[in-house]
Amino acid sequence: MAEHYWTAWTSCWTGVSKALDFHAKMKIRPAFAIPQGRDLKLTRLSRKFARVNIPKVGAVKFRYHRPVPQDARITGATVSSKNGLWTLSLKLKCPSPSCGPLWRPAKWLDSTGA
Repeated sequence: MAEHYWTAWTSCWTGVSKALDFHAKMKIRPAFAIPQGRDLKLTRLSRKFARVNIPKVGAVKFRYHRPVPQDARITGATVSSKNGLWTLSLKLKCPSPSCGPLWRPAKWLDSTGA
């Protein structure tokens, strides 16, 4: 690593290339949290799709990655963006252990299909 760094600066000093441009390792991804589940009004449209009412955004259609268990309660959500795709992650509280792991997020939000 140090050898590449030194070679890059040597190329700059001799006029072969421009000066080094330092970039951040991690870019900031836009995201926001909806901490209260009562604000989310989840309406199931079909087996794979549902509509959720996000405060200050409106009704948003999303695709289920896996079904939400019947006895689970939605306590909040997080909406985040990565590579141009928006993702909705639901926070669930499950009273029974039969719900299984609940860590996978829903995929692909569609704000036009509300």
